[in-house]
Amino acid sequence: MERLSRFNVPVCTTLKYHEIYEKMARGAALEKAEIDDRLSHISFVGWVTRGVQLVTSSSEIKTLKDRCAADLRRIPVLPESNLVNMHIVRRFRSVDMKHIGTTQVYVEPNENGTPCLTTADVVSQLSADEVKKAKAFALCLKDDFAETGYLHLAKAYEYQIELYA
Repeated sequence: MERLSRFNVPVCTTLKYHEIYEKMARGAALEKAEIDDRLSHISFVGWVTRGVQLVTSSSEIKTLKDRCAADLRRIPVLPESNLVNMHIVRRFRSVDMKHIGTTQVYVEPNENGTPCLTTADVVSQLSADEVKKAKAFALCLKDDFAETGYLHLAKAYEYQIELYA
């Protein structure tokens, strides 16, 4: 909040960033057992490009851009895997799910300043209601990049997450 007042930002912007800080703090305060429980029933299913098309591996992004929608699939990934830099994903398993909503996740950059998002980051920032409903999530790509943008005041990347049930 000191940073916001130092930059003399409007009240509406202060409220927005306060919500971002609260969401990040709630996610960081979750116990590992709670995160593991969430990860046991919420899976990563791929990337969404152009707002509608689900891509199940980043190597498919180029070839699938001009085709119809791909099947929704469950992708096995480790909780600490960086979804932003993932290039090859193997062993797909088809599942039938429907889109139930969109949320934003905010994550500080790695030690080297690069973007990083893990499945644990995503599930830790979901609300209790979203956790009850969601069975899977996809990372929305903006112009073929995962991060929506770097928020200088928050010192964090913003990611758009599509939720499925």
